[in-house]
Amino acid sequence: MTNEGAAAMDARVVVVAGAHGDTHDDGTVSSVATETPAATVADGSEVTKSSPAASRRNPLLTSSGGTPRYTLKIHKAVNIKGMDANGKSDAYCTLTNYKGKPKSTKVIMATLNPIWNETFIVRGPTLRISMYDKDLMSADDMIGYADIDLQSAADGTERDFRMLDETGHHSHRGHLLVIVYPGDTRPKGKYVPGHNDTL
Repeated sequence: MTNEGAAAMDARVVVVAGAHGDTHDDGTVSSVATETPAATVADGSEVTKSSPAASRRNPLLTSSGGTPRYTLKIHKAVNIKGMDANGKSDAYCTLTNYKGKPKSTKVIMATLNPIWNETFIVRGPTLRISMYDKDLMSADDMIGYADIDLQSAADGTERDFRMLDETGHHSHRGHLLVIVYPGDTRPKGKYVPGHNDTL
């Protein structure tokens, strides 16, 4: 092969999946982006890991304002404090962050070990989950709360958070078990039972 032929071969670039560039008539590519590694999420699908540039391009990973998105599953709580006269609580959780309207789980009646198995799409970087006892005749009582660093927790493993009381102290308020995944793991355009509105 001549030197001119070898140079022409070197100029040709194979475009990998997810790359971006303009292919010319002679087969050369003016610019090619490297493929970003993928992460497997809750439903077995893959989403691109969140680098600053990739996050801005992928609506599954970020909101329109560029804030990271996460899929949060509130699994259950164990050994929560009984707030009612029967020694139990009618427990539900409320999710809040620095912007967005609070969202709540359903109420689990008369228990110290509520199981929700509810999933929310939330925005980072942090999230507060507050647990309350539902009352019909008076204001709901706070059982406890947990603050979650979504980025550090987003590895798809169940995390155990020891809840704090209203003063920020551990006082036998129970444990909250949640799972956080990076990005919005819902199949596009499909309703998924147990998934609630985005914060």
